[in-house]
Amino acid sequence: MYSVRRSQRVSPRRRSAIHKLATTAAIFGCLVALACQTATVEQQAGGAGESAAQVSQTAAPPPGTPKLVLLVVIDQFGSAEFERIEPFFTDGFRRLIDNGVVFPRGAHQHAASETAPGHATISTGQYPRDHGVVSNWYVVPGYPELIWAGDDDEHGKSPHRLMVPTFGDWIKERYPTAKVFTASAKARAAIMLGGQKANAAFWWEEEIGLLESSSYYDVPDWFDRFNNQRLTASFYGKVWEPLPMSAAALAEVKVEPLDLGPLSTGFPHFFGGLRPAPVESFYDDLWESPWLDMHLTQLAHAILAEEQLGTDNVPDLLALSFSVSDIIGHRFGPHSREYVDILLRQDRLLGEILEHIDSQVGLDQTLVVLTSDHGVVPAPEILQRWGEPGTRVDWETIHCVQRAGQDLAERHGVEQWLISGSYLAPELSEQTGLSEIELEQLTARRLEECSAVEKVWTDSELTDPEARARPSDEDDERWLFANSYYPGRSAEFQIRYRKYLMKSRGSLTTHGTPYLYDRQVPIIFMAPGQAAMRSDERIATIDIAPTVAALLGLTVPPDVDGRDVTSLFGPATAVQADPSPVK
Repeated sequence: MYSVRRSQRVSPRRRSAIHKLATTAAIFGCLVALACQTATVEQQAGGAGESAAQVSQTAAPPPGTPKLVLLVVIDQFGSAEFERIEPFFTDGFRRLIDNGVVFPRGAHQHAASETAPGHATISTGQYPRDHGVVSNWYVVPGYPELIWAGDDDEHGKSPHRLMVPTFGDWIKERYPTAKVFTASAKARAAIMLGGQKANAAFWWEEEIGLLESSSYYDVPDWFDRFNNQRLTASFYGKVWEPLPMSAAALAEVKVEPLDLGPLSTGFPHFFGGLRPAPVESFYDDLWESPWLDMHLTQLAHAILAEEQLGTDNVPDLLALSFSVSDIIGHRFGPHSREYVDILLRQDRLLGEILEHIDSQVGLDQTLVVLTSDHGVVPAPEILQRWGEPGTRVDWETIHCVQRAGQDLAERHGVEQWLISGSYLAPELSEQTGLSEIELEQLTARRLEECSAVEKVWTDSELTDPEARARPSDEDDERWLFANSYYPGRSAEFQIRYRKYLMKSRGSLTTHGTPYLYDRQVPIIFMAPGQAAMRSDERIATIDIAPTVAALLGLTVPPDVDGRDVTSLFGPATAVQADPSPVK
């Protein structure tokens, strides 16, 4: 019974409305197929069924190539959080910091600092404008339904909206027998890390209290055996108490208690209701517990052992994204005891994984990369204590933004100005006698009348080739928004709200802006034979994929936005690149 995967059961979409997007995805799929004509026709998208001819034609990796790549993404782990909690890391994070190449202030170079685009950018080395994952979700013009980045009519969930290959795909292209596995509590994180050819991606499904995958992948038999153990049921009745920290330590990491009202909860935290056995509400509660990250770690151990990753002569990839830090950050804020405790526990969990890899593969034959998909803004109430202008969105701003389209429609005597997804209504130019650019400018100026709105960028402004050219200032606002803009998936009007505004009414705090507190993240490489060092150079998350490729001796596709940054490393050299191109 536990082998049933809910991701295969999906309600029908409005297919005609998304025909253009589906066609684009199909074209990309055809190009991939043409580029891979030597692959066996029986090979599934997960890349698990290579022929004997393929295996025999695969050249051995260059000497010194790592046998395993471990990519770790800590969800909602900005540079500010990394630097203030870093002194208290003692295990996995500490091992990487002490033995790796550390860039504490790397950055995402796109405005939409969210989970799905962040993970896709890390894995592809390309901006959302190129890989197509512009947000956690998008809206088809004229339809109010939110479509999540990983949703797929055929398979339930898949990477079919990811328009370019990941470095896992590069590995599989170069070494067809290589294995690529990804896992996260969030489906969109696991899927975007794995790419088109991953053997399997796994994520949490609270409705069934199990991890799951989808029919897109060639899911191995051992996964059902793993799920049938129902390991998360053992967490029922456990209480979350924080790890010990002195008053001085709590002050150093800037834990700031907040009074969240009579319904707020504090330590100890319980999960599930007043029942002697777990039901669905308990598995939903696990999102806000340390136990979900622990279960991800249990799965990581199973993947390593069952698939024997890193034990043959071609490099494998295990990509993990730890999600609970993001959920806790939203609920309690990055300056809560809960958030700090989750990071300290993730430090321990990563330590366990590194120990397993060391015994099975050897860390001296493993490339480890750690980063984050985005940062977070401190809670407005905390900012106010520090003398910063932190605010929460008020009803006047919401009303002003919601009324913009209606006001313009009434002013110009038309029935509708904007449709769902923040797109101009069809035939609006003919109805008003105004050009598209004039319509865009009128809409932008009206939105900018709202007190919390500082700037609105339009489709014409963001698709202008000048907007995409790399500026001298990498914090250039138009460039950041242009890097996040994919016509047909992005809203035609991209709004920048004032700094430190908490625009979500359902969380204590959030992210998603172009400000540095949301974009700046640590980036760490621990590579075999590479001396430890720390650099203030602000490399970008698009640089991760081409740097991994250099360390594996892979040739990077020519359209990748990032660069190989091994020239910034200390003593040691990258593996000699294989001359065969990556298709």
